[in-house]
Amino acid sequence: MSHDDDLVYHYTDANGLKGILDSGKFWATDMQYLNDSAELTLLQVEAIEELRSYASIHLQHAEIIELAIPMLPLESGSHYSISFSEDPDSLSQWRGYGGVQGYAIGFSKDSLARVAQNDDDGARFGSCEYDPTVRAAQISKTVRDAISMLNDETAMHSPTWGGAPAELAVNVAGGFGAVAPFIKHESFHEEHEFRIVVHSVSGGRIRVRNRSGELVPYIEVSAPVGTSGSEVASMNGLRSIVIGPTATRKRMKSLSAYLSYLGLQTTIELSSTPYLP
Repeated sequence: MSHDDDLVYHYTDANGLKGILDSGKFWATDMQYLNDSAELTLLQVEAIEELRSYASIHLQHAEIIELAIPMLPLESGSHYSISFSEDPDSLSQWRGYGGVQGYAIGFSKDSLARVAQNDDDGARFGSCEYDPTVRAAQISKTVRDAISMLNDETAMHSPTWGGAPAELAVNVAGGFGAVAPFIKHESFHEEHEFRIVVHSVSGGRIRVRNRSGELVPYIEVSAPVGTSGSEVASMNGLRSIVIGPTATRKRMKSLSAYLSYLGLQTTIELSSTPYLP
């Protein structure tokens, strides 16, 4: 299996593949509903501990910090994520997404960065961090930046200051919004995950789908597949499609015919992974 450092792969099943190619849209899921949502609170636990440590020293900011703690992501459900992997043929990804009926859709990193840049609600594309040492450093820096912001906010004590502790608390919590969605536990390092994360989603954009009896919020995000439609969808970032384990030439032929029907050209490869359910 060939590997290109400039590509990342979105694992999905046949329905997901067809939906992305037909519509030029990804579905970004509310991060509270991800399969690994429990570990997504990892940053919160460590950040709360460090924030309270700073609050015990900087007593003048203790009230604001305590107001900020309940606002830390991902409590609010304001983050929506699309996952990718640098690995084009990952056994763990096949097991989690589609299995023998799965596909890994390869996109250029540059095209996904432009997707994030062009999103109306503000998004970020980046790699996940698994190293606990780096994670601790990121948390410490974010906390220091928050304290520095509070120290610099001398206008708060002026008669002309129109703000309030609650407003500053929002600013403190918001500093973690760019970091939290990209922090993962080290046990997931083999995923080599990248994400597009959309922040502060407007209510009218949110949709709901049924997943095994559970209503899961999601939003649509333009996918750079080279189809007509939005400016982003018309960008051709599609570079490769890997057909999942035990794939047959018949599946390869049908995918090739479908891509031709859509007017798309990309490399098609077969997984070399022996799939073990």
